[in-house]
Amino acid sequence: MTKAPNKRGSTRANVNIEDDVNLLARRLEKHVSSLGQKFPGIWRTIDRARSFRGKTLDWPDWCFLPISGYLAILTNGAPLETIHKLPVKERLAISDVAQALSALAPWRVTKGIYRFHPELIDIVSSMSPDANLPVELFFHLPEWCIYVPTKGRFLGDDPIYGFFCHLEYDSNTGRRELRFLVDYDKGFIPVILHIDKGTIEEAVKDAQRESFNNIEKYNLRGMKNVMPSPKELELYIEKVRPMVSLILYLCSVNAEIVSPTEPGRKPSLPAPKRTKKGERIFPASRVSYWNVGYRIGSALERARKKSRFTHGGTHLSPRPHIRRAHWHTYWKGPKNNPEKRRVLLKWLPPIPVGVKSVDDLVPNVRNIRTN
Repeated sequence: MTKAPNKRGSTRANVNIEDDVNLLARRLEKHVSSLGQKFPGIWRTIDRARSFRGKTLDWPDWCFLPISGYLAILTNGAPLETIHKLPVKERLAISDVAQALSALAPWRVTKGIYRFHPELIDIVSSMSPDANLPVELFFHLPEWCIYVPTKGRFLGDDPIYGFFCHLEYDSNTGRRELRFLVDYDKGFIPVILHIDKGTIEEAVKDAQRESFNNIEKYNLRGMKNVMPSPKELELYIEKVRPMVSLILYLCSVNAEIVSPTEPGRKPSLPAPKRTKKGERIFPASRVSYWNVGYRIGSALERARKKSRFTHGGTHLSPRPHIRRAHWHTYWKGPKNNPEKRRVLLKWLPPIPVGVKSVDDLVPNVRNIRTN
């Protein structure tokens, strides 16, 4: 995921933020309504499928519904042997819809859009999550599925609006996955990471290997989804890293996530409500915008823009600069009781050198309406 080059004379500063917000909200609501129109009753059917959790089926609570559940709904519970006999294009079409549902169904119940401060998204996107990262870090996502806008950024040559992110549980193997659904004009691009692997590279390569094995196993030859060359794979990993870094920030214990319209409100999972036809989780009535890192982002932006200044007398001080941001993991809980210990992630921000302290800088945060 790369940033569009900054051009002089850009009218970006004149863009009406409120209109921009409403356009994105309508776009995402349209994604949801389109699926509802194409598959009447799909949301209620998904609720029924979720009601089997802990009864005839089981999966972790951090997963809204495994993708196998969506596949079962779309094929009326047909066995895999029957599905594999369908024409290749039909099988791939079912898979595409299942992947879209696995992101949009959980997103629909919270409708959270996590808007990073422009300065912070640049800094975090450039960070590399190469070190071995405990899988448990990703289970601190603020909601079942979130959406991160990425206006002005590209995946390859295609401009993208943003991406959905959620956790997936493979009900056949027990494998845990971090899944992205990249949102652009031509549709969606799924990105899958097998997070039981230690590094981002291993997570991506393992997912690619499985994709290649499935091409062989299910006779999908001739389709575009083939095993990439080593160079193509490295380019692919470079595009995935920024998205993973943004998610890691949202999973960190010191992530700054603030509602611009409801001070004190925090992201949370909705509680199911009892109805005559069983428990249901109703969709959120409106999109919820969350400002991410607006305080620290504004402070760091000021520090970056303050390129030179005087310090007593006529001599110029060294040019202010930013010490690189980095991740810090630590364990919490009693050492003599491993089951109660958990790993936490903390994002250590860039440290402005030669400028005022971050706490002394006053951020500029604009409140926006979302409906």
